[in-house]
Amino acid sequence: MFDDIFELSDQEKIALKKSREIKIPFPISGYLVRASMIGPICFGMVYHHVKAGRAKKKFNDGSFIHTSCVVDCLEYDGCVVVFTLNSVYLCATTSYDKFLFMSEIKSLEKPTFH
Repeated sequence: MFDDIFELSDQEKIALKKSREIKIPFPISGYLVRASMIGPICFGMVYHHVKAGRAKKKFNDGSFIHTSCVVDCLEYDGCVVVFTLNSVYLCATTSYDKFLFMSEIKSLEKPTFH
């Protein structure tokens, strides 16, 4: 019944393929599809994570993950790059989703750690 919600749509597959072709001048941890924010945490389906295939299966392609606190984001070559406390993710999104997603991140209160 719910199996199809875990499969990427054709549009998502294209966005993921395009995001993988972007040459980023810094290392990224993985690619997020269906990324959304709840408070300062980003949730999404992860693909091509640097920790995939290791002992932790939570980073395997298509797994739902949550990030550590999001501290910033930027648009790079048509994609959203999300910086967290521990990682950097490239989000494969449509242009409309990108605008909403970046607005949401930019409106967050920045975490302060003492």
